Amino acid sequence: MPLVEHIYIHIPYCSSKCHYCDFYSVVEKEEDSYFDILLEELKLYDFDFNIKTVYFGGGTPSIFKPKHYNLFFKKLKNLIDLSKVEEITMELNPKDYEKDDFKELYDIGINRLSFGVQSFNEHHLLWLGRVHKKEDAIKSILYAKEAGFENINLDIIFGMPEQTKEEFLEDIETAVSFEPTHLSFYMLTYYPGTALYSKKDEQKHEDDIALFYELLRKTLKD
Repeated sequence: MPLVEHIYIHIPYCSSKCHYCDFYSVVEKEEDSYFDILLEELKLYDFDFNIKTVYFGGGTPSIFKPKHYNLFFKKLKNLIDLSKVEEITMELNPKDYEKDDFKELYDIGINRLSFGVQSFNEHHLLWLGRVHKKEDAIKSILYAKEAGFENINLDIIFGMPEQTKEEFLEDIETAVSFEPTHLSFYMLTYYPGTALYSKKDEQKHEDDIALFYELLRKTLKD
């Protein structure tokens, strides 16, 4: 019987589609039934579950309020022994949760958050099709830390056509200032089927991207 130690749970719903995203997602959400369907699917697997990590990705997992995750875990414990779980991660958008929501997430047992910040620059956020603002990201990160979260990742995208080295440096320094346990930097990619694909001819030259990489390496090293 296969041993399963890690579970990835996809939440396919998004309130809107970011211009660069090629992940599977839908706008219409079915919050009353989706988690029940997940539980029914788990029953179909003939696995030996010895779960150490659970990861909620998307889509946008934070499109569902903490109460839905609380109920899901209560039911999941009837199917799987979660006593050895070391890490439960949730991806989220900075604008989705208020202060009390983060405390509720923490109390449920979720102990790692991955924020889709992407940029702290208002112009670039708008260009990427993000629905949050710089202040939303800052507020959410601070709320999470205040709630007790110590394991936090921040996702940052770089290489937008009009992004300057100075703007990228500001993104790096702002992200570092929150002292996250992990930082994920991604070069902007123009995937077929996305809104940005029609603008692929505007993308930065690879020599410019190399300079951005060097700036990132040097700044984080220092």
